[in-house]
Amino acid sequence: MALKIITCPECEEQIQIDDQAKRNRCAVCGSVIVRNRAPTLPEKAKKPLPTPVAATEVILCPNCKQKIRINPSAHKNTCPLCKCTIVRKSR
Repeated sequence: MALKIITCPECEEQIQIDDQAKRNRCAVCGSVIVRNRAPTLPEKAKKPLPTPVAATEVILCPNCKQKIRINPSAHKNTCPLCKCTIVRKSR
């Protein structure tokens, strides 16, 4: 068993690994370090992908005259302040 100190590619902490083992686990973040491969995180530590944010457009509500964000591709939008329905005209 040959011990080696490396930098964990995931958390960037200095860790000690067995250089002869095919797999090592980071004692700090739990990443599995496979020789000659990128580390994989434990299943529970994997972060979900961020939800894509739809494009928005800022307009003045025709009822309360406040600036609001709407979805420009939607035919109908609702003002979050006064709850009025805003219907987009066909372009």
